[in-house]
Amino acid sequence: MRKKLMSFILVILVLLLGLNTSFFNYSVVYADGDETSEPDDDCDKTCRLNRAREKQKELEAEMAKAKENYDEYMSLASKFAKETEALEAEIAELVPQIEDLTTKIDILETSIAEKEKLVEELNERVLNRMADAQGTMHFNPYLDFLLGSKGFADLIRRIYGIEAINAKEENDREELAEIILALQTEKAELDTVREELENKKVDLEIKQAEAEQMRSYYVEAARIADEEIDDYRNQIDEQIAIQTSISFDIEDLLNMDPVYGFTSPVPGSHISAGFPYYPASFGGGVHLGVDYAAKVGTTIYAPADGVIIISDDNCATYGYLGNSCGGAGGGVSYGGNQLYMLCSVNGTIYALTFSHLYSGSVHAVGVVTQGTAIARVGSSGNSTGPHCHIEMYYLGEGENEDIPTYINALNSGRYSLSFNCGWGSAALANICSNKGRAPCRLNGADYLPH
Repeated sequence: MRKKLMSFILVILVLLLGLNTSFFNYSVVYADGDETSEPDDDCDKTCRLNRAREKQKELEAEMAKAKENYDEYMSLASKFAKETEALEAEIAELVPQIEDLTTKIDILETSIAEKEKLVEELNERVLNRMADAQGTMHFNPYLDFLLGSKGFADLIRRIYGIEAINAKEENDREELAEIILALQTEKAELDTVREELENKKVDLEIKQAEAEQMRSYYVEAARIADEEIDDYRNQIDEQIAIQTSISFDIEDLLNMDPVYGFTSPVPGSHISAGFPYYPASFGGGVHLGVDYAAKVGTTIYAPADGVIIISDDNCATYGYLGNSCGGAGGGVSYGGNQLYMLCSVNGTIYALTFSHLYSGSVHAVGVVTQGTAIARVGSSGNSTGPHCHIEMYYLGEGENEDIPTYINALNSGRYSLSFNCGWGSAALANICSNKGRAPCRLNGADYLPH
């Protein structure tokens, strides 16, 4: 197992070293080319925006690759963690075994010491008895002893006495032999147990070292994954800022005159589903926007001066009920082709989202003026008929110069794609009439004519 484990570790090290040099191995992608190159004066704003779109596609490809590598790192980290757990389990089994062996050695050593002491006592007793007998016996101690009897009865007693002495010595000798045999057996067992103990200790040290090494690999893999994904996020944030700055000139927004009212986003349409519930004829249920129904291809206009901050055009014009298409370009799933727009009207900052748009008609990210064609009516994503689903949010008081603050809030993640107002039934608590403060959801029909 150890050879297999060490081979696995070597393979992992090679992978780590290889991945560490290639994982997310790209620099910030600048829309105008290499960061050290001079701007191309012949490339106008539309040209640079097209370049930015191409770079965004490259970045999205890098993003997909980065996620695969991130998943691979975390998979390695998970393997390291499992290996560590297995080693720690083996260590946990070894520790009590070592403790038991140590206790057994202590018992054997005590028993051996007691037996050695008893052997010495018995041996000394036998030797002393033999010495005493030799001191009083001449030619044949037993014969002299018997001839010295004073009669038959005395002779019988002496014979019995000799037998008793011999029996005692024989018992002592047998006991001594048994003890010596037991002593030898316990000493042999002690040697075996000591050897087993040493082997267990060596095994424990090896497994502890392996576990520690495996922990370090796990920590390192997780650290690399986290650092690389953080680096990726930082670079994507920079890329978003670069694309935003190329897509529109913030000065264009600041130089616009204030707008004091909304115009119709879908002239000639009718509202087929209102806010915040579907009509009973649609089966009821939460509906967080207003559906402006119109023929497929009907032009949708910017209802105010503002900034398109998300342009998601990745779905077919026609979807169906339950179609999850949407979100590949930054929007949300099921929304089909989408636009996200920020604007200031009468000193208030609003966010507007337009969903289920016609494929290929979605306006690019950038500053737009009131009345600009920004898309056409479609039925993409989760849709059963042509309409433009518009959701409206109140973000707070502010003028055009305050809009970049909200763009940064969305790009940095401080705002979610629902502008922190949630989805489904949970979003009902964030309707402005219920919540009473920004950010909150508004009924677009109260603000956008049709």
